[in-house]
Amino acid sequence: MNPRHRQQWKQFLGCRVLWIGIIWLVLFLALAKSLPEQPFLEFVRIVAATTSFVVAVAFSKAAWESVSSDESDSTDSLAIGIFLLAVSNFVTNVYLLLYRLAEQPAWMLNVYSFALFSGWLAAMAAVLHVWAPGVLRRGPNGDDVPPARLRTVGVVAAAGVFVTLFVLATQPNIIWLVEAMRPYLR
Repeated sequence: MNPRHRQQWKQFLGCRVLWIGIIWLVLFLALAKSLPEQPFLEFVRIVAATTSFVVAVAFSKAAWESVSSDESDSTDSLAIGIFLLAVSNFVTNVYLLLYRLAEQPAWMLNVYSFALFSGWLAAMAAVLHVWAPGVLRRGPNGDDVPPARLRTVGVVAAAGVFVTLFVLATQPNIIWLVEAMRPYLR
C-alpha cells in the first residue's frame, strides 16, 4: 500500500468522531434488538429531543448574536442554521413522541404548525448551512468546505429529487409504493 494512502487510512481510523458514530449506531442496533418496539421508539424520540435541546441551548447565544449584531460575520448563517435545525429537531421529536403516546391520531400530522417546525424550519437551516462555505475550514487544496462544485451538484440533484417527490405527491393513490417499501423499512 502506498505510504500516503496508509497515512490517510491511519488518520481515518484514528478519527474519534468516526468511532463515536459507530458506537452510537451499535448502541442503537443493540437496544432495538433487545427492547420492545414501542418503548424503544419512544426512547429514541426522548434521546433525540434531549440532545437537540442541548444543541439549541449551546448555540442560542451565537444565534442571537448573529441575528442582533450590527455587523455581519461569515459564521452567522452557520450559527443560525445549527440553532434552527436543533429547534426543529427538538420540536419534531417531542411532537412525534406525543403522537405515539396519543395512539397516532392522523390529525396530528396534518397541521401547519407541525409542517413549519418539522419541515420548513429544517429546510431553512439546511440552506443556511450551505450558505456558509469556507467557514469551518479550508480543504487541503485551499477549497471552500463545502466546495462550490459539490454545492452545484447538490442543487442539481436536489432539483431532481424535488420534481420526483412533487410528482409522487400529485398521485391520487400512492399506497402501492408505501406498501412496496414496507419490507425494507423494518
